Amino acid sequence: MAFFPIKSNPLFADSLVVHQKNFHYLFACRCTLGVLIPLVLVLVFGFEEYAGSVAYGALVTGMASKRGIYTSKIATMLAIAFTVALATTIGALTGGQVYWEIGIFAIFGMLTGLMSALGKVPDYIGMHILVALAVFSFHPMSFDGALISGGFALSASLFQLVLCLFSLLFIDAADVNSMPADEDADLTPYIGDYSFQGQPFGAALKGKWNLLRQGIFFRPLIRAPKYMWSAVMGALPILRENLTLSSPYAQHGIRMVCAMIFSICASSYWHFPYYYWMVLTVAYILKPSANITYSRAIARILGTLVGAIIATLMLGSNPNIILIFGICIVFSALAYLLSEVNYAVAITMISVFVLGVMAFSDLNSPPPYGYRILSTVLGCLIAIAAYILWPLKKEASRD
Repeated sequence: MAFFPIKSNPLFADSLVVHQKNFHYLFACRCTLGVLIPLVLVLVFGFEEYAGSVAYGALVTGMASKRGIYTSKIATMLAIAFTVALATTIGALTGGQVYWEIGIFAIFGMLTGLMSALGKVPDYIGMHILVALAVFSFHPMSFDGALISGGFALSASLFQLVLCLFSLLFIDAADVNSMPADEDADLTPYIGDYSFQGQPFGAALKGKWNLLRQGIFFRPLIRAPKYMWSAVMGALPILRENLTLSSPYAQHGIRMVCAMIFSICASSYWHFPYYYWMVLTVAYILKPSANITYSRAIARILGTLVGAIIATLMLGSNPNIILIFGICIVFSALAYLLSEVNYAVAITMISVFVLGVMAFSDLNSPPPYGYRILSTVLGCLIAIAAYILWPLKKEASRD
């Protein structure tokens, strides 16, 4: 369903199309709990400085739990957990050092472009590496502080993973039967323990206990490293094949690097603050496809501007830690719930969430949101200009 007749125009697909059947309430509840508990703990024990890394690590790992089925789901969550923790550490270490940031974004920007050739999951991981680098370069830290920040991000991500493992006990029996062979699930002998609908509570509880005794909880966690290794080995030939200027993914990587470096250099030259939002906006919307680039640019502009207005009204000029905490929890829940309903609305929720994450580091001097809005618009314009000035010679088929 769409709100206007222009729904047939692919440029507005991400902004107007609403997928009414894509509300996933249990998923949103589980993942929000995965953000809530680590964030409460880090604040209760007085580590407010690292609350942002905890919140962001938990958010993106929760989102990653929608990708994959059994072993592949856990492998994806492990991959995003460790890579985002690494990016958080590097971002906090290199923040404010222009030459280091240019080098780091050049390396990871090119890598992200190449990872787009591998499919949606590697592209998702690459994008969030760039976003984490940008967000946490906003708050530079010492070497020890950066390591601790990355450690907190990893801990929160792993807590999300534990919650996801627990939820695997409640897979529907029909989903167990439909699992592909390459998931290495081997759950069909225990199909009776998954068929708990219509059973008395005691029988259902006994079935879950039997699953625990059979190691169902830990089986995907143990097999995930092997799955990840196989995925990496399978990816190497594809990456080697794309290490040429004739590859649209290599072209996309170079184009993304140029766009991000231009954002950093222009911001440094004109002393424009909060350039990191320009960089992460470029990372979000610049894709190896024309329609997706423009469509996401429109959705990103609308979602981010509305998100900035909402956050400005809610945070005000003197936010306190309880308010910031509430914003992070409420809008992470909405981001999970609406993640597959409408892209622009989901971006709005994530934008407010990210502002809340950054507000943990700026309790005494809230950032000027006008600059942040302008940075977002400039980032969108840079991404669109990059596509117009450097169209891919061969249209990429994976986004």
